[in-house]
Amino acid sequence: MTAPRNDLSHLLWYIVEPFTDERGGLSSILKGFGFLFFFGAILGLTIPTNPDIPNPLWRSTSSIIGYTYTMCWNISWYPQIFLNIRRKSAAGLSLDSWSLDVMGYLCYTIYTAAMFASPSIRQEFEKQNNGDEVTVQSNDVVFAVHSLLLSTAWVGQIGYYEGFHRISEQTTFSIALIIGTGLIGAILASSFGSWFLGGIFYITWLEYLYLLSFIKTVITVIMYIPQVLLNYKRKSCSGWMIWNVLLVLAGGILSTAQTIGDAMALGGSGWD
Repeated sequence: MTAPRNDLSHLLWYIVEPFTDERGGLSSILKGFGFLFFFGAILGLTIPTNPDIPNPLWRSTSSIIGYTYTMCWNISWYPQIFLNIRRKSAAGLSLDSWSLDVMGYLCYTIYTAAMFASPSIRQEFEKQNNGDEVTVQSNDVVFAVHSLLLSTAWVGQIGYYEGFHRISEQTTFSIALIIGTGLIGAILASSFGSWFLGGIFYITWLEYLYLLSFIKTVITVIMYIPQVLLNYKRKSCSGWMIWNVLLVLAGGILSTAQTIGDAMALGGSGWD
């Protein structure tokens, strides 16, 4: 693809172009992550995210890391979407993996939205956790909704370009999990019905949200298995955008580093 001639468009293309490299060449990787850290540094130095951290150097570093991994996770969806549009094909994507991902982010969206917006659930959480406040913030809800919409777009592209009839041999794996989740939902629905009707079987909304978070965690752990099996079966990763893996992996590493660093800083373990 050639770069646009307009100066502003040329600049934007210069920033976006590395993320269109399907194979992830070294120069593209260095350039792409260079841009992410550059914009992360600008945001981190101008909009600190945790003023409670006592060490000024780590406070700025933590903010830079936080904004960078947030961009990594949010941008990770788009290279694959643009690749599918460019190729007019979603061959290489596992319908199983990304259908599971939609279900996982649906659970996560419900969890974060309820935790953030419901005063009664927040009060119940504080009551059960010795006064500790819910840490879910508005940006968590936005991330969950954004991820739900983009994962749904992936599945929609598979259906549009390949047809939903294209079912892989591993589909029984996904069907089993979906049926299991449906059974859990049915049990919970009957439990709430018993609760509202004055029955003896009781479950709180907070416990229901905990269960949704557990389902999301399980899906996150296993959802890539069908994609790996599909790649192995095809003996190819063609059609699978390497940037999705790189950005998600980088985001996970940076998030872990920030969490460890913040814990050490707030705990006073050698950072003051």
